[in-house]
Amino acid sequence: MTTNKQILARRSKIGHYGVHYPDFESVGVVIPKNTTLTQLTWIGGNGLTAHSWDRGEGTAIVWFDLATLATE
Repeated sequence: MTTNKQILARRSKIGHYGVHYPDFESVGVVIPKNTTLTQLTWIGGNGLTAHSWDRGEGTAIVWFDLATLATE
């Protein structure tokens, strides 16, 4: 999917057994408009879903609620 606006997302942190979780303790990250993301099948807390983001300097896993894509 390609974003049609900026999105505020949560970074991912690695927990037990290498499992990724949304990091609710860190500052969020802004995903720029027209960024290509790949949705992952992982589900986190608070209805967040994981997405893979190839930022050029490496791939990052970010979390956000898909409902944020529908809001202005």
